[in-house]
Amino acid sequence: MNELTLSLIYLGLPGILGAFLVAKLTGQRQTTATSQVLAIFVFSVASYCVLALCDATANLYFNDTFKSDLVALVLAKNRNVSITLLGRAVASAIFVSYVLAYIHRHNLVNRVGQKICATNRYGDEDVWHYFHNAPENQKNAGWVFVRDLKANLAYHCYISTWSDTGMDRELVLSEVTVFTNDTSDYLYKCAHLYLCRNKDDLMIEVPIEKAEEATEYKWEDPTKRKE
Repeated sequence: MNELTLSLIYLGLPGILGAFLVAKLTGQRQTTATSQVLAIFVFSVASYCVLALCDATANLYFNDTFKSDLVALVLAKNRNVSITLLGRAVASAIFVSYVLAYIHRHNLVNRVGQKICATNRYGDEDVWHYFHNAPENQKNAGWVFVRDLKANLAYHCYISTWSDTGMDRELVLSEVTVFTNDTSDYLYKCAHLYLCRNKDDLMIEVPIEKAEEATEYKWEDPTKRKE
């Protein structure tokens, strides 16, 4: 096996896996071949850097020397494919992917930027992503009203799944209580409900706690009527 093939195996596999996992976890996919190749390269370098740092830290602990031979091992000539090295690089790529997904999920880059007054932007995504990624303690523990303006219906529910594309807004609602939107008349309940609408036909409202007891919402569940 020639050196180019070995280098592609060593450098490519962790990068391909890392790029795939981050796209899967965050919903952010590279749309061009150039961006895909760049993402694979960056993930490969990051994976081996993390692995080299771990090796150097282990050497410092056991041998009192902060040193890693990983780069020399990867670039060495006349070598065979090391399953152990590939396995460690893949594990490093998985670790890096989950760390980056966590940073993306909690928007840590922009939060730090806001703290030091470097930016006032909340992130690159639209408000749809920002709302759904917000902590549940900021959204009445996840319980919201979804108002379907097209069908004149209102759903008191928990949003269990939401689409991450820029096209039609898709929602999977759980533990749904359905009312008319204009008169707030109770209609029925269901365990789950799939909803697909144009972005202009939906409104999501975070109610106050115990909204069912608040007079301003003016809706009543017949199943909870007192005898």
